[in-house]
Amino acid sequence: MRRNSPPLWRSIRQLLGTVLIDGAASIAAHTLPAARAAAGDPQTCEQASGDEAIAACIRAIASGAYQGHDLAKLHYDRAFEYHALGDEDRAIAGYSEAISLDPNYALAFYGRANSWQAKRDNDRAIADFNESIRLDPDYADSYNNRGTAWLADQTHHCRFRGRP
Repeated sequence: MRRNSPPLWRSIRQLLGTVLIDGAASIAAHTLPAARAAAGDPQTCEQASGDEAIAACIRAIASGAYQGHDLAKLHYDRAFEYHALGDEDRAIAGYSEAISLDPNYALAFYGRANSWQAKRDNDRAIADFNESIRLDPDYADSYNNRGTAWLADQTHHCRFRGRP
């Protein structure tokens, strides 16, 4: 035999159900716009510049939704923006993270080499340009920039040896 709930209990259950549903709807309303914004972060990370791009990259990386080359690309894009802003230490850290996630990412070696070169560490720049060339021998900029780093390194060594 089925027992009927007293009217008070039935009212309390209905009230609690309404509160839970309204609460869930409120949470969803606040969460969904953030989720939609985060969905566009990889594109903003790649296509925007400066602080806007860096913030989008950071959000996309922190989302945990990306792995492998996709995650490496986010680190690369953020590092590229740091390099553009002249923050070579952060750029090198970002490129290094991209390389650790995808050791065959020639463009990450190229980017890190440019940051090493900006810091006048031509030996490291040349080593990274060499790796970029090994991974993608058709990328002409790596050859060009390696030559520039080599020339800067030779000029630097000649000055220390007393040559003009």
